[in-house]
Amino acid sequence: MRFSYLQAMPFEKALLMLLGSLVYTSAHLANLWLFDFWEVTPNISWVYLPSFLRLANLLILGPLWGTFATALGGAELIFLSDQGLNGLAWLNVLASCSSAVAAYGVLRLMIHRPIALTHLKELLLLAGLYTLINPSLHFILWQAIQAYTETSLHDFVAMAVGDLAGAVLGSVLFVWVVRHTGVAQWVAGRVLVKIDR
Repeated sequence: MRFSYLQAMPFEKALLMLLGSLVYTSAHLANLWLFDFWEVTPNISWVYLPSFLRLANLLILGPLWGTFATALGGAELIFLSDQGLNGLAWLNVLASCSSAVAAYGVLRLMIHRPIALTHLKELLLLAGLYTLINPSLHFILWQAIQAYTETSLHDFVAMAVGDLAGAVLGSVLFVWVVRHTGVAQWVAGRVLVKIDR
């Protein structure tokens, strides 16, 4: 019986990973449509709602599976935009995933325990850490490979504000859903996360 449980768990996580990637891809496409007027460049917007989904994937699925979910969502976006051979697009996915894992890891080290899904303060702190790391890592990468010679401080600020806006809105919505639905118990039963009411 124990053996069958262990076999089922990776399949269930794989399905959750696929669902996380599809939600991420859908949110990215919806963000392009909803906030088209706030786009600074094709890669930067003053509001980027999927930024919290990168973190939510980690919170729900854990660092490994959550990172795979975000990476798969990034791959879906690359292929939807016909950039499959564009190395910069793949580096952007890597930077996005790395930023989320770094923020998650730093917060775990700071609080010395699992992140509570219902503590808005912790999720906002996670969003803030992510907002510092993600644009910084992207701009370091872009400068190192000289991908965008026209990037500026304005672009960096816009990316940071966009990530923060999306992550804060996502955090508030995430806490509300976890507190007011059965999602908290369902998630807790499938992955090891700390749930405080």
